[in-house]
Amino acid sequence: MTQLLTIDFNKQSEKQKLFEVLKGISGVANVEIRDYGKSNSRYKYYFGYVLTKILHTGLYLYPNAVGKLVKATNTAQIHELMKFKYNPILTVDPVTGEMIKLGGGTTTVISDSEFIAKYQEQIIMDHSQEPFFIEFLPN
Repeated sequence: MTQLLTIDFNKQSEKQKLFEVLKGISGVANVEIRDYGKSNSRYKYYFGYVLTKILHTGLYLYPNAVGKLVKATNTAQIHELMKFKYNPILTVDPVTGEMIKLGGGTTTVISDSEFIAKYQEQIIMDHSQEPFFIEFLPN
């Protein structure tokens, strides 16, 4: 019997779920643990199409290992840049009262409808204009 189980190892309850499954196995079994790939439909289109089109423009720079800005080389880098601009983590400076951008927030907590309708669509709209002029096809 083949069983696929996705576990978030950052949550104790998820680790417990894995333990319960393993307790129920007898005999010899193969257990494979691998990184979770973002293959659900919203990320498949976003990473596989939207971010790929943006990456191919060659216009975004990303810091390399020594901090020098070089052309972004993969969609993960583009995603980090998009999160910073379109899903920022904001706080208030206690002295000046000004808003401070700390970085890009995770997109995994955004509902599917909000991710697509607000986050992804804003990225598509902005990159359809100057200086990018990307022609995105509907998903």
